[in-house]
Amino acid sequence: MLIGFAWVIVPGAAAAQQLTVRTNIPSQGFLARDASIELTFSRALDPETESVAVFIGATDFTGLFQATASGMRYVPQVVPLPSGKGELVVHLIDATGTWQEIARESLWVEGLFGFQSHEITPRVDLSFKSQPAEGHEPDTNAPQRETFGDLDGRFDLRIEQAHSGFTLGLNSLFLGFNHQDQALRFREKGEDASKVDLASYMLSLDSEKFDVSVGHVRTGNQRYLMSGFSARGATLSLAPTSRIDAQVAVTNGSSIVGWDNFLGLSDSRHQMVNATLGVEALETAGALRVEFSYLDASKLPRNNFNQGAINDTEESNGFGFRVQAKGLGRRLRLDAGFTRSTFNNPVDRTLNQGFDIVEVEEEAKSARYLNADVDVIKGLKLGGGKTARLSFGYKHERIDPLFKSVGASAWADNIQNQYDIRADIAGVSIQASLSDAEDNLDEIASILRSNTERRGLSIGVPFPNIFRTAPGKAWMPFLNYRVDRTHQFGEELPQNGGFSASHVPGQVSVNHTASAKWRWSKVNFGYQFNLSNQDNRQQGREDADFRNLMNAFSLGVNPMRSLSLTFDLGYEEAENKQRDKVDNTRRFGTRINWKPIKRSTLAIRFSDTLKDDEAKTRERSDTRLDVRWSGAIPGTTQQNGQYYIRYARNVSESLDSIRDREDRRERWTLNAGFSFSFGGR
Repeated sequence: MLIGFAWVIVPGAAAAQQLTVRTNIPSQGFLARDASIELTFSRALDPETESVAVFIGATDFTGLFQATASGMRYVPQVVPLPSGKGELVVHLIDATGTWQEIARESLWVEGLFGFQSHEITPRVDLSFKSQPAEGHEPDTNAPQRETFGDLDGRFDLRIEQAHSGFTLGLNSLFLGFNHQDQALRFREKGEDASKVDLASYMLSLDSEKFDVSVGHVRTGNQRYLMSGFSARGATLSLAPTSRIDAQVAVTNGSSIVGWDNFLGLSDSRHQMVNATLGVEALETAGALRVEFSYLDASKLPRNNFNQGAINDTEESNGFGFRVQAKGLGRRLRLDAGFTRSTFNNPVDRTLNQGFDIVEVEEEAKSARYLNADVDVIKGLKLGGGKTARLSFGYKHERIDPLFKSVGASAWADNIQNQYDIRADIAGVSIQASLSDAEDNLDEIASILRSNTERRGLSIGVPFPNIFRTAPGKAWMPFLNYRVDRTHQFGEELPQNGGFSASHVPGQVSVNHTASAKWRWSKVNFGYQFNLSNQDNRQQGREDADFRNLMNAFSLGVNPMRSLSLTFDLGYEEAENKQRDKVDNTRRFGTRINWKPIKRSTLAIRFSDTLKDDEAKTRERSDTRLDVRWSGAIPGTTQQNGQYYIRYARNVSESLDSIRDREDRRERWTLNAGFSFSFGGR
């Protein structure tokens, strides 16, 4: 039965000579790769003067069509139809060899195994970096590798196959290094580490109602239970309705790479099982969402593949609630959560080393948070195209003493409250914050109880934006100012805790930062100021106060599009009032970027830093020069070929007249390298 039609009339032909073609290609949906294609002609061809050519895409399929009583038929017994989107085009060829298009129709052909679309995207990145020459003084300043040449490789393979209703995908990444100590698992396996290894992979099956992923997955949406944990494992996500979704994830207890433990699920003692159920309580998406999560986790004392640390065996299980709400036209936003976690440190004979260790008792503790924001004024028109807005925010967090979950990190035994005000009036931005925190929530008499109070205010005045600066008013700057005050203090001296009065904290720190920037068409200038004071109030350390002052200037010049110059000048003064000592630091730096030819850049960096004390008893200078020429390799546009040559020189000199010491260290290096990319997007 004819499913679709294509009628094309040759312009200028007589009615009796008109040739039209109709096909059985469906107007919607996909053809199977082994489907036949019927071409039905409106009249018979004149074998003496006429012939027909049929193309699918850019390929001539005419020889694969068989003549029929009414036209032509293609039966893909030997050559199947090309997968994906294509076009079928029919041409009429007359006796003079003139071609005329008489039919054109789109067709969609299923891929292998019935997939309706497929995409394979391999990408190979190769880079070579070398250090052919190096110099240093003295010999103790020698690097671990004086000269070298390293070739690194990266292979990224992405496959996506789509069928009616679902998509199958694979993302994988392989890394290779020719130098052993750069191997992906060198820290873990040493000389036995493979130089070419699997860095990550994820195989996924996605549909409208469910998603399944295996490989390197990311799971967890509860701040204190499990939050954004990334490891090798498997996840199953379900969405039975538009307002209900769920996810179950089983992952390895730590991040791993390589082919060992390919699924990440080989050891149940080092595993995390997390489940989350989410419900949109109202019809409007995002108006009120409730999530419930559960975690059962166990971690053996194993490191991540790139971590060097001594871990302990840990176990935890718990649950968490999270509520997110938006209302009043999204003026009100809430995010709140509660977690209850039971944590245990099982006895670890490896760490105990035969000593009699007091076992950790299993503890069930809670944590909660609340974030609330409300826009009191939003988009209020002030005239002249200017608007105003005003928002308030509140954050609360309380984490019980000894609270811990294997799947997330939290600052236990702490409570915090923070209030924020954010305003923007005709372009002037104002932010103020006030927060308080305290610990020792159980008020244990032998443990120090401390408090932290923070206050902050920032103001930004972009004069050019406010007054829509014309060229004649380019002197108007962008101004920013911020002040922060932090007060840390202990409430009282702990009892029977081995503390003295000098251990009770007491400190007030105030930090002022201000900046001004001017911008012209080819020149910009900036100034930054910072003043910080630390007032110690601990008993016995009342005079241990510090003051730091910093002034910095920057000048940028762009005389032409291909050339930019930047100059930096800074001065810092650090005063230790207890020792009656002042240290000074002076910095000068310049940066030059020049593109003399297309797709090539010369970058020069120079800096000189001098540090000394006011009494001139100590002095240290550091001079750094970095010259780098980089560009594109001619004829490798498709491969994105890049190369670079770099010369760097560092000289450090120090003098200590009190100890009668003088030291000079110098090192220079010459580096070169190139890189290519093949395939990918």
